[in-house]
Amino acid sequence: MTNRIMRALWLCLLVSAPGLGIAAGTDLSKVKVSDDDKTATSQLLGWLNARGFDASMVNGVLVYRTKGIPLNLTALQGTGELDRIVFLSFYSPKEEFKGKPEFVELARKLNNAQNFMQVKVDDDGDLSVTASLTYVDELSAREFDYFVDLFTAVVRQYILTDEAVKMLQ
Repeated sequence: MTNRIMRALWLCLLVSAPGLGIAAGTDLSKVKVSDDDKTATSQLLGWLNARGFDASMVNGVLVYRTKGIPLNLTALQGTGELDRIVFLSFYSPKEEFKGKPEFVELARKLNNAQNFMQVKVDDDGDLSVTASLTYVDELSAREFDYFVDLFTAVVRQYILTDEAVKMLQ
């Protein structure tokens, strides 16, 4: 019940807040976003929440979980060029695999198993999975939803393999 009340309050705030790109009666089948990265990320958050998705902002990154896959989204806007949303998921290795050549080899194998996203071991030693959705100024719900469906399907099929799951927390 409390979660429902908080969502309703959040939606009221978004509808009345200037500059977030969401207004009463707005067509939620698309969102037009600012050329400023921070503002664009906030607009995406408002749009996702208005569409009923459970998303939040954590340290300037839009955090969204769907189909069991955690997603960190960051808008990177270009003036007069392609805009993109960077989707990032990361998974921590079990302690016995952290920093080990087997874990780095696993990341290489997972990266080569598909041609949609980049898979690597990041500077913190986590398995990092990244892909970008490009668009120009406006993003449709259909494009966004299809991309999220594809991202989560590729993670489930090609990244979270039996071998990977054995090495991840």
